[in-house]
Amino acid sequence: MARWQRVARFGLALFAVGFAGVLWHLKGERAVQAPVQSVERIDPKAVSEIRGGDVIQVKGEKRDIRVEFGSQVLYSDGKTKLTAFKAFIDNRGGRSLEIGGDEAMVGAERSSYDVKGNVTLKTSDGLTATTPSVTFTEAEGILRGPGPVQFKRERVSGSGVGFTYDRNLDRLWLLDQAVINVAPEGDTGAMLVTAGFAGYSRAERYMRFERGVHMDRQGQIMEADTSTIFMLKDRDEPENVELRGNSRIYGASGSSSLQTMRAQDITLHYGPDGRTLEHALLVGDSSVQLAGPNGTAGQQLLAATIDTALAPDGAVTKLVGREQVRVSLPASADAPPRTITAPQVDGTGQAGRGLTSMVFDNGVEFCEDGRKDAPPATSPIDDRIRACQEARKTGGARTARARKMTAALSEQGSVDSADFVGGFRFEEGRMTATSADAQYQVAKGAVELKNGPDSRPKVADERVTVDADKIDVTLSPRVLVASGTVRSELAAGRKREGQRGNTLLSEKESVIITADDLRFEEASGRGSYKGQAHLFQASGTSIRGDEIAMNEDDGTLTATGNVVSVLPIAGKESGSGSPTSIARAGDFKFEDAKRRALFTKQAQLDGIQGNLHADRIELFLGATDNALERLEAQTTVEIVLDKRKATGQHLTYHPVDEKYVLTGSPVRLTQECQESTGRTLTFYKASDRIQVDGNEEVRVQTKGGKCQDAK
Repeated sequence: MARWQRVARFGLALFAVGFAGVLWHLKGERAVQAPVQSVERIDPKAVSEIRGGDVIQVKGEKRDIRVEFGSQVLYSDGKTKLTAFKAFIDNRGGRSLEIGGDEAMVGAERSSYDVKGNVTLKTSDGLTATTPSVTFTEAEGILRGPGPVQFKRERVSGSGVGFTYDRNLDRLWLLDQAVINVAPEGDTGAMLVTAGFAGYSRAERYMRFERGVHMDRQGQIMEADTSTIFMLKDRDEPENVELRGNSRIYGASGSSSLQTMRAQDITLHYGPDGRTLEHALLVGDSSVQLAGPNGTAGQQLLAATIDTALAPDGAVTKLVGREQVRVSLPASADAPPRTITAPQVDGTGQAGRGLTSMVFDNGVEFCEDGRKDAPPATSPIDDRIRACQEARKTGGARTARARKMTAALSEQGSVDSADFVGGFRFEEGRMTATSADAQYQVAKGAVELKNGPDSRPKVADERVTVDADKIDVTLSPRVLVASGTVRSELAAGRKREGQRGNTLLSEKESVIITADDLRFEEASGRGSYKGQAHLFQASGTSIRGDEIAMNEDDGTLTATGNVVSVLPIAGKESGSGSPTSIARAGDFKFEDAKRRALFTKQAQLDGIQGNLHADRIELFLGATDNALERLEAQTTVEIVLDKRKATGQHLTYHPVDEKYVLTGSPVRLTQECQESTGRTLTFYKASDRIQVDGNEEVRVQTKGGKCQDAK
């Protein structure tokens, strides 16, 4: 029993004794007392009962606790039962607390409270809560309730089943089925959170959620196993949001260009308004989907860790990915989706635009899958990466690899151009291109291969290999431009189905061509070599000129400017190898379809026909091989055969019977000191027979008398 109760009971007893003595003295004798009407007891076990009242407890000179009640029942163990209970607890942690309920059991010295029935809780700084029952220990300073609870403070309200409230720290925990609702401020700022467990500490400025968190911020959904929201100092808006375990964010995102985010853990940092996202850090199996123009899907990034920074308008200004980086770039009107893999990526951007460049390092692979049946951009990125790698094997994809890649991005988020550094390798179908460094103009479909100290640019497929100091490749239609000590090798068996090929050159041997410059156009099948061009084969075929052009589709081969050739046609027999002829001319042209080789501009041919000079020399070959069927020479013709020399304007040579027909005005044949002239002259290689103007001459007449060398 409290001290004040003992004093009060003792004073009441003294008053009763004194009052009875006064009455006895006044009446002189005892009057018969009327029967006292009985009072209905609240609890027969009670020591005392009081109906209605309030009690004030003072600490020092200040009120500490005031209790109002409809009735009070005091028990021998010191506990007190109060009905229509309301307690006012002053200055706990800088705030006052009001607890009310239908009934309360108050422990001895008011050290504990067990309140039941329509319990209400109010704090001096605006927190209100209702629940069926609550317990409170003064020493601990924590209220506990096992049942459903609803609370509200300014914009924040919530509910749950089971709660604790630490009056000193102003910390509320919802133990199950927690719901926290932050009302909008104006048209924005609304937030609804559900979880298995929730904590709200206004003084410490944080909220804590556990066991399946679902957070809705005006249509943007955040989910995780647990979450902690650290609020701004002066407003119930988040400054930082921590999502931990199976975290993901999706749905409407306002002005932020981060459409979706997934990771084991996600940490968000907001600006001073609590609504503008400034920074996002994702750790563990991370994924970010960026928004494209007009809300379409933009780039997608997967990595172990992703770190992003955003401008006030929501545009991404920094994007960092580390470990197992995979990036998907959206398709454009004229390009398929693209994927990039690398150990790390660093992206930069600007307000109002978003990402403008991405740098991939430590081994990068860029892949384009242009097949009609390629997985769509909406399919998982890892599926598209695998499909692109498989398509590369069958020629349905383009891939580029290097140590480092710097990609310039368009406003739509696709790659405009990409610079590759270190061990570049490009593959499309059967074509491979390698170099030290390279630039890929993605939008234009062009690759520029650059020279390095240890690696010359090279392009190769199953038919041809080209290396040079610099090579540019346009991919579709294929055009190859090379410069600086160009060397190309056309493989043996190079002719494709549908191509005529070139029978002047052996299909059993490779063809090597060197020059200063090269241009090859796949659509026309034409390759042009300029500047000290030289074509040769191992068997001895050789063509030199200022420029050499080949077309495997129609079987043409041309050389211009100071042409010197060694050819397997009209050749002299030699002890080593196949018979060949040597020719010099200003220009040379071989047409496989016409089975013709043509030398023009001061042409000279040294072959089975002898040593021939003319402005124009034509060789007509057999239909199935390079055997000479006929030779024609025109304009200022001169033929030297052994000791014979003939001149004229036109020569026809028939190799079958080794016959020469020379025409002109006049034609001359000189043999030692003898000369024959006429308009038409026919002679034979293996005999002395000569026909002049159709008349047979058995004996050649001597003109001018005895030879000067005769003795």
